[in-house]
Amino acid sequence: MTVLDIGPVVAWAAALSTLLSLGTALWTALTSGARKNDKRLEEAVARLDRHEMRITSVEQTLSGLPAKEDMHELRLALEGLRGDMKEVRANQASAVATGARQEAVVQRLENYLLEKAR
Repeated sequence: MTVLDIGPVVAWAAALSTLLSLGTALWTALTSGARKNDKRLEEAVARLDRHEMRITSVEQTLSGLPAKEDMHELRLALEGLRGDMKEVRANQASAVATGARQEAVVQRLENYLLEKAR
């Protein structure tokens, strides 16, 4: 019977085990940065999604506000109203003056009629 020498097999197994451990350590070291980057990328995507929703909300709000042309038209309309109000004030002043003159005439007529009645 011959005795099998397993020394070389053990040496090869130890070498393969060492190479496998070294390869696993190298793989872990190389991919750990990628995992960190994946997490940061997911956080950045979530943040961009939140910003997109905020921007959309602001755009909708701004679309409902009056534009520069609308404000200009409103300003012109207000100037027109100011002119109309000046005209109304002038008419009202003349109406007040006319009313005062009519009051004076009525007062004189009333006094005349009262004197005639005595």
